[in-house]
Amino acid sequence: MLHEFLADLASFWADIQASLAGPVPADADALIDVSPGAAVANANLAERMGLALLAVGATVTRPFGNVGYSYGARFVAKLFRSRKAVRVALAPDASFEMPYGDAYWSILLSRGAKYEADVEVALLALADVDFAFVDCGANYGYWSVLVTSARFGGHSAVAIEAAPDTFAWLARNAAANGGRFEVLNRAIAERSGSTVTIRGAKHEARSIVSAADLPVVGKVETLALDDLLDRPELRSKRRIVLKLDVEGVELDALRGASRMLERDVLIAYEDHASDRSHAVSAHMLDRGMRVFFIDAGGASEIVGLGQVEAIKRNSHRGYDFFATRSAFWAARLEALVRNQNA
Repeated sequence: MLHEFLADLASFWADIQASLAGPVPADADALIDVSPGAAVANANLAERMGLALLAVGATVTRPFGNVGYSYGARFVAKLFRSRKAVRVALAPDASFEMPYGDAYWSILLSRGAKYEADVEVALLALADVDFAFVDCGANYGYWSVLVTSARFGGHSAVAIEAAPDTFAWLARNAAANGGRFEVLNRAIAERSGSTVTIRGAKHEARSIVSAADLPVVGKVETLALDDLLDRPELRSKRRIVLKLDVEGVELDALRGASRMLERDVLIAYEDHASDRSHAVSAHMLDRGMRVFFIDAGGASEIVGLGQVEAIKRNSHRGYDFFATRSAFWAARLEALVRNQNA
């Protein structure tokens, strides 16, 4: 025991020195395992301390929507450096991998953490429906990992991510879950076949419409949603859940989905509080769609933009809404609203 302690202490000191000097070389395929109720595996003392601080920070900032968490996470990642990946068990059959110290996804290290809890409430309530999941702006694939898991109904899914480096983590998560969902490195747009530039400093906010002074992370081909309909996952599915989080090109994406929207489609979309015109919600309402807001503390149908204005109170975050012109999905959402408000 003393020998192991001294070895850990020596490793810890070496990592502290390395963190001040520069990056720590490590096996890119090395994984730190974090599972609820289980000991952290394959982490040295410095990494364990870093993970603990990341978890505490996520817990402390949770009541405030994790505002400011990314700054603390980046500091911790610089102090206790590691180039290992972290694997978090979201469910017995759902693994999610991310870089150690990721300033966005490390909130998942906190016990009881919920990411987009309103979306989780809705998808769990609809788990019994036979649908295909289209995950636009999938990032590392969090929702595709979950929607294809047993608890969420084991649905087929296609996950699309534009940024090449972010896509690499999406592909990694698909492989880590048995390749049970398809991944595409494309930018969702009105038409397929063009080449566009992806910009952005943060992987969670990269876009083809980012400001020109932001760093370029790559170029990628565009894809219209209608051109997904012949893929095996969607060809035979009448019902589709379309998760639309594409950083400012939602309206272009919908213009390229006219045939898809002829099916029974439920759109889960983000309306960011920084957009005071509520452009995406206005688009949905103007086209005769029924719009719903689902929240763990209650739910409502949106009939005017005044309700959207009242909901979007935190200017630093996006808010998730659900829109459909399908009678089937509308009935299911009406039932969910009743249950949430009972």
